[in-house]
Amino acid sequence: MSHKLLRIGALLCALIFSSLSLGQNIPLDHFLKHSDYLDSKISPDGKYLAARLRENQRVYLTIIDLENNKVSSGVNPPMHFEVTRYDWVNNERVIYSIAQKWAHRDAPVGTGELFGVSIDGSQSQMLAGYRASDERGNTRISNRSNSKASFRVISELKNDPKNVLVAEYRFERDGDYYVNTGRTRPIVSKMDVKTGRKRKVEMIDFPGAALSANAFGEINFLTYTTEDATINAMYRENQEGEWKLVENVFDAETDVEVVGVTDQGDKIYLRMTDRSNGINSLYELDLGTRATRKLFNNSSADIEDWVLDSNNEVVVGVSYPDRAEYHYDEQNDSKIIALHKMLRKAFSNQIVTINSIDASGVLAIVKVRSDINPGEYYLFNAETKEAQFLFANYSWLDPRQMRPKTPISFTARDGVKVNGYLTLPATASKTNKAPLVVLPHGGPHYVRDFPFFDWEVQLLANRGYAVLQPNFRGSGGYGDAFVRLGFREWGGNMINDIIDATHYAIESHAVDKENVCIYGHSYGAYAAIMASSKAPELYQCTIGSAGLYDITDISDEGMAATMQGGKAYLRRWVGTDPKELKANSPTYHAAQIKSKVLLIHGDQDLVTEEPQYKKMLKAFKSANKNIEALLIRGAGHGTYSLENRQTHYTKVLSFLDKHIGGE
Repeated sequence: MSHKLLRIGALLCALIFSSLSLGQNIPLDHFLKHSDYLDSKISPDGKYLAARLRENQRVYLTIIDLENNKVSSGVNPPMHFEVTRYDWVNNERVIYSIAQKWAHRDAPVGTGELFGVSIDGSQSQMLAGYRASDERGNTRISNRSNSKASFRVISELKNDPKNVLVAEYRFERDGDYYVNTGRTRPIVSKMDVKTGRKRKVEMIDFPGAALSANAFGEINFLTYTTEDATINAMYRENQEGEWKLVENVFDAETDVEVVGVTDQGDKIYLRMTDRSNGINSLYELDLGTRATRKLFNNSSADIEDWVLDSNNEVVVGVSYPDRAEYHYDEQNDSKIIALHKMLRKAFSNQIVTINSIDASGVLAIVKVRSDINPGEYYLFNAETKEAQFLFANYSWLDPRQMRPKTPISFTARDGVKVNGYLTLPATASKTNKAPLVVLPHGGPHYVRDFPFFDWEVQLLANRGYAVLQPNFRGSGGYGDAFVRLGFREWGGNMINDIIDATHYAIESHAVDKENVCIYGHSYGAYAAIMASSKAPELYQCTIGSAGLYDITDISDEGMAATMQGGKAYLRRWVGTDPKELKANSPTYHAAQIKSKVLLIHGDQDLVTEEPQYKKMLKAFKSANKNIEALLIRGAGHGTYSLENRQTHYTKVLSFLDKHIGGE
């Protein structure tokens, strides 16, 4: 059923911003369950819709005939399998990848394989991967063959509907696992979309390179990471040409990233830093004129999302200085710009993106979301201006019961401006101040918190806690200079920013200074312990989940150390001086912590491995401090299965209620 767009937008906004009764508890599993409607893409001819849907521990791929709004076909994976990535490779066929859950780990792991299915469900089969064997001899043209590698479609080859161009990244052995370390050279092949038969085109000389191919399969640009953790963008005139650094050929800066290429291959899109203001923006590189043009001006924060038209030209940019800000390429007359402006007006106060467009540019999949709206999808007709509601993510949650994120900004002790978000529970007021949970993000560099829906934040707010998310220095989104302020400041000014953010929230908002807990995952866990040691009177409790606690030998531990450029990255950002590393390791500061402590870790964590958890436990024991601890069997770098999430968050909520009190 279709409705006029403006009417849909008005009704949706009225629904979302109306009020319900305060303090209504929502069942725990409503937050812990993974989202149900994940994404959607329209076929090139606009006749079919593909979507990923989650149900009963599986993620399905469904193909819908838009003429009659009925399911045409799909993929029903076995239990504990998930469809992860998919692409329309022509009007009649979809190629997709999967992740598989193994018995000893609760989170599915991508297998690197490619599968194909047609719109009528026929010829559904594996095309490439380690289980795709029907090899018949060592020939340049072969049927499907086993390959311990990860495959990715890099061009749909619009002039060749029978084939696609794929990149193959061979796995390397890491103990009991085969992993894509980014150290192997990609192999480029042309692959039959129905049989999986491949013909090798070339091998790229740069390990782990991300390849940018146009619609005709020409690869003129790539990005790769060196052993010293430098990211290089490369260009060549043609397949026989020499690869050269982009900045040596074009009017481009160093540290440039290739983010897209038009179908015709005449324009390339680069993400790089504007040296006049330090902000990362998008630039269009015209290969004919060799001219580089900045697409969006007057942005006060990095361009982090963008919208493409049907020719894969970037026409809309999105930045998040606090809430979403939109930027348009005013030199482009694409009708997608006018469409986006209309959608933005209709769905005011929400983030509007166009996820998929058919070849004609008439039909588009539009996603609408906000801090309280997990995401709703519409099929929009640009000619009739009609929108058809498709589905809502987290369909069991009512946006009217969610709590908005309030952007915050303060000046840190050394004069640096720091941004972030504060979410207050419905019960908070000047006379009823809420207990506060400080939630520093992981990463930490180039990572940040956004004004998006966050189920963990909403869970805590629903239980009566205010939630503070500071984008401390080193976080992404606020320019390259702000990221670099976090250089070798893991235990220094990055932690000071978090402490200063806590003081700011206490002094400026309805939060209770006597009931403050700091809780984080990964680097956030590290930050929680360090902040509690540097400001022992400020926090009444501390929770570290999947944490990194001893950085004295960080470059030799965990998955990051095995990746291309991983060790160099850690040395550059964390440091190499033994005294500095010891001073910035939480394991050496257990005695300074006065708060109650809870440590949570997964025994299958490959990022911050179990020895990190044991070292922190030992440090607290040596300091004669009794803490609570929870080792979760099967959990990796965070909990994934509903069972493990229930164990994790039941413990967290109980700990918070005990020490700072909620609702």
